[in-house]
Amino acid sequence: MPSSPRLAAKRRRPRYAGLLEDNALEKLQKISSLIDLRGYLKTDEARKVSEAFTLLSAHSEQSDSFQEFLIKVRDLSGPKQGNALVVLCVVAFGKYAIRSTREIIRLSLPRTIANMKEKFSTTVLEKIGEKHSKGLSQSDAPKPPQAEQNWPSASGSFAPRVPGNLYHPVLTPSPGSVPLDFQVKDLMNFLHEYQGPEKHLQMDCPVLGDTLPSIYLSRETDAKIEFSQTLAAAFVQYVMKHRQH
Repeated sequence: MPSSPRLAAKRRRPRYAGLLEDNALEKLQKISSLIDLRGYLKTDEARKVSEAFTLLSAHSEQSDSFQEFLIKVRDLSGPKQGNALVVLCVVAFGKYAIRSTREIIRLSLPRTIANMKEKFSTTVLEKIGEKHSKGLSQSDAPKPPQAEQNWPSASGSFAPRVPGNLYHPVLTPSPGSVPLDFQVKDLMNFLHEYQGPEKHLQMDCPVLGDTLPSIYLSRETDAKIEFSQTLAAAFVQYVMKHRQH
């Protein structure tokens, strides 16, 4: 008997694992060290951090467990290190994992993090936290010279301006980028030529944080295609269905 659309949609909804204290503290240490070595946030990380600080500054009549968690982390850790640890928690955990965490852990973990702030907070995180708390930064990644004004031509040189016909009529490109419209077959043909039809790929589906599911084309160069949670769930179902035939 075929399942109803409502039940099918419910099964496709992605699930997020809540935090466990030991695993959470270990991940904070790992991500803190990674950001410290890198020196900045990636564009997607910076966007999520910016959204989190916007949420912190907003007055809401409704209770939000993610907002409450970040407020406790910030207030218990002090203004300078508190903002740094807000950045770290957003990048390491993400809002969905925090909201899915058992209440007793979600309420006690901010104090544990604050008590270990000297271990987790770094100068890099403090600078990032300060910028985002003042609303000064949308992206912390260093930009190459003229990246926001110019578009590289086929020869590798920079054109003086971005051609107007490259802008999508609906989507607004982020600073330093222009959208490229193409068909699905273009992507498929590229992958077929670039990877070969027998190339084995693997999708990473993180269970913690806001990191999107990704298919790595080359781990050596960190080349990957990111999927939304919904699209990733549909793709997994598609692959499993066709393996059964």
